[in-house]
Amino acid sequence: MHNKHTIIASSELALQAAKIKAAALNYNVISESEILNDDLPIAIEKIRATIKNNLLKKSTVLLFGGEITLQVTSNNFGGRNQHLALCLLKEVLQLNTQKAITIAVSGTDGTDGNTQVNGALISNKWHYNLQEMEQAIVTCSSFNFFKKFGGHIITGATQTNVMDIVIVFITD
Repeated sequence: MHNKHTIIASSELALQAAKIKAAALNYNVISESEILNDDLPIAIEKIRATIKNNLLKKSTVLLFGGEITLQVTSNNFGGRNQHLALCLLKEVLQLNTQKAITIAVSGTDGTDGNTQVNGALISNKWHYNLQEMEQAIVTCSSFNFFKKFGGHIITGATQTNVMDIVIVFITD
């Protein structure tokens, strides 16, 4: 008996579609398909370094895929994508650049942690309360932070899980 298997969805296919769309919009595109398969601090450092290395380029999109691991330290609401977005917000604010850096961190299945959202959108050009940002990171309460300041990504259940994606836009 021979079985035939056809892959109809994968993290690589999702990132490839994003790469094609970003290139069609005239962005320079850098895709890192497996960079997120680390603990949170390592993933943050890899993403931060990639952002920093591309700040001099014009209109760049960075694409990352995989799933980070996260040590949850409380019973608050949130998920790994919202928490990663919050930590990346802290990092991009510290870059102190004039470039606009906008980041979407999203689960492809439509859910993130113990919430009904699938991630968050952040930008170094939006206004946040930095003390509340730090508190939300420490207490793993990213959901409430984004509920207050905006940025939740809500798609509903997609019935497809091909890991998480991070899309970074760097523009003038």
